[in-house]
Amino acid sequence: MKLPEFQETQGLPPEVDTLKHRALQLLVERERERMAFRRQTWWELSAVLAARREPPAPGFPARVTSLSERPQPPAAQTALPAVPRAQASVPLVDEASAVDLRHRLELASFQVVGRTVTPFELQPAPPLTTTTLLHEANTSLGWSPRQTLRAGTWLAENGFLTSVRTASTFLPAETAAAIRLVAKKLFGADHVARARRTFGTASDSSHDAPSAGAIRPIDVGQPASALRSRLFGAELLLYDLIWKHTLATQMTAAHGQRVTLTIEARLANEEAVRFTSDEQTIEHRGFLRAFDDRAAAAEAITPRLLDVTLGDVVDCRSLEASEHTSQPPARYTEASLSEDLAAATGSHAERCVNAIDDLVHEHHSCCLRGQELLPTWPAFATAHDTDHAIELAGGFLVRITAEGPRLEDADGRQMLLPPEETLAPDELTSTKCGELLARTERDKPLGQCPTTGLPVYVRAGRFGTYVQLGDADNSTQPTRTASLLAGMSRDTLTLATALQLLELPRILGPHPDHGLNITACNGRFGPYIASGPESRSLPPELSPLDVTLEQAIDLLKQAKLTEDDAHPSPKTLGESPVTQKPVVLRNGRFGPYVSDGVTNASIPKDADPESVSLQDALRLLEARAGSRRARPRSRRRSRLDL
Repeated sequence: MKLPEFQETQGLPPEVDTLKHRALQLLVERERERMAFRRQTWWELSAVLAARREPPAPGFPARVTSLSERPQPPAAQTALPAVPRAQASVPLVDEASAVDLRHRLELASFQVVGRTVTPFELQPAPPLTTTTLLHEANTSLGWSPRQTLRAGTWLAENGFLTSVRTASTFLPAETAAAIRLVAKKLFGADHVARARRTFGTASDSSHDAPSAGAIRPIDVGQPASALRSRLFGAELLLYDLIWKHTLATQMTAAHGQRVTLTIEARLANEEAVRFTSDEQTIEHRGFLRAFDDRAAAAEAITPRLLDVTLGDVVDCRSLEASEHTSQPPARYTEASLSEDLAAATGSHAERCVNAIDDLVHEHHSCCLRGQELLPTWPAFATAHDTDHAIELAGGFLVRITAEGPRLEDADGRQMLLPPEETLAPDELTSTKCGELLARTERDKPLGQCPTTGLPVYVRAGRFGTYVQLGDADNSTQPTRTASLLAGMSRDTLTLATALQLLELPRILGPHPDHGLNITACNGRFGPYIASGPESRSLPPELSPLDVTLEQAIDLLKQAKLTEDDAHPSPKTLGESPVTQKPVVLRNGRFGPYVSDGVTNASIPKDADPESVSLQDALRLLEARAGSRRARPRSRRRSRLDL
């Protein structure tokens, strides 16, 4: 069976189909990795330590990296998850082990037993190519490849950039010289590399055209701040990103030193627990000054380990046991997939972007959820020749049918899966599959309507339980719903009662005075009867399902209750010293309350309204009036404020 996304690609070059096929395979392989991934949980112990100084020294973080005797049985040690990190913390099996070690360390003494200082250097990245530009724009700006290429193409066509379609990192000699002059003017000679930095291969250096080589501004002497009257929005942001990267290529490397401390804690039983703390400080920012945010981050680091020496006794200010969970491989985004696709096929980055864009817009091959790319179930199945069936954990199976992906289990239960936009393949764990199939069991119809032959369902909605005639998933069948009456239960509801609810509003007959029909209804505020403009609420002893015409006529003859009739007469408690008006106790629509003619205050639910005195009412009214005075008044915003 051919992949579905290839059925509408007539007229496209063969390499486009090949790229789309390979992109879909990468998506499916990543989803397979996520499905095979099993989460592992472990605990780690960290501390905040500080050198014993006067005045007190700032604290620094440290983590347990060595135990002379681990506080868990040897059988459990073999099940410890790997923590892929240099000088990683010692993983503890469970919370009890971590908490036990923390309690024992509270009485331990801490001393620095090792100190190393290692210099490091950060080199600027090569000039931007199409692939690296797409990656940087996605990382720094959160853009999709399509957004980046659209803005970059506009900049190139309007004379601001050389090009955005290149795989070369070559910088012509005159361009490098201009970059060095700009960097020297902005940051000083000590931030410019001693010699011209060269990039690219020997074949790249043979290109002498002004636009040849890496992506760069036409005039490197113009930063984004000088072009604010000519560039706006996305184009200005992208130009600024490219200008900073271009400037950094001819600047000096950033360098500093990394200090690593080893602190040993001696427990009461002479066991040794070792902590590690490391810190790096930037001594020369170099090319980082071209990036304002990175330079600010480097300056924000306050050295805390430089003054700590070998043999120092340190104090433990806090100990924390924290839980960690391993995470599956991240799903592909358009940017990361285009980068991996270009690396896997050797194709130009723009061709990869176009192939991925075709896949996304075809919808039946893959879909976007946020920024994540998800392969659809049909493409997921055919990409691995699984004959339209995909095995899941726990004995569950997804079978691709003409109606859509169908979930099945070993007992024969099955259901159509929700749309792929809301449910990804790796999210179908055995627990989730069981929940979905159990929901299908609950959604079985109560029965069938003898008149229409349509199924009748009982379902839970936003405003309570209701019955439904017909299947909403089948657009050819009309659906009708009706809420349950007060006192009805889903568990005891019968098909006959459900059909009666679906018949509401029910016509009882004509009114003898004016001939208009009288109907029994179930409304927002409860059941009632209506005839023309007149309506009356049904008393609790009458139901709209069985009220008779005679009973309805008698109700309509009765006078309609007003708001005052519906609630007892107000009770006067006394006179308010503030408003000089009587304080009255009323029973309103939302419960009992007191009023002094200006302010209303509700009676607390746990208080008996009959026991409320004048003093109680005055305190409630004072609190209510005070809360209104403290509440800031919102100012209406005019068009001038926007």
